[in-house]
Amino acid sequence: MLGRPEVPADRALRLAQLGLRPGATVVPLHRTAGGGRVVAVGDARVAVARVTLGSIPASPPTDER
Repeated sequence: MLGRPEVPADRALRLAQLGLRPGATVVPLHRTAGGGRVVAVGDARVAVARVTLGSIPASPPTDER
């Protein structure tokens, strides 16, 4: 699960538009040549730069059964 990104407001808005918002569940898929990652957010695939990844806190999803 994603936490609130520590980035300027305009970048946080863009991340939210891409589905990378607090509480979202993401699945890492691939590494990019520059050290970023391609992640799955729902049915979408999003490439995220390494610098941006470092500003988004993440934790394992909780098991809500």
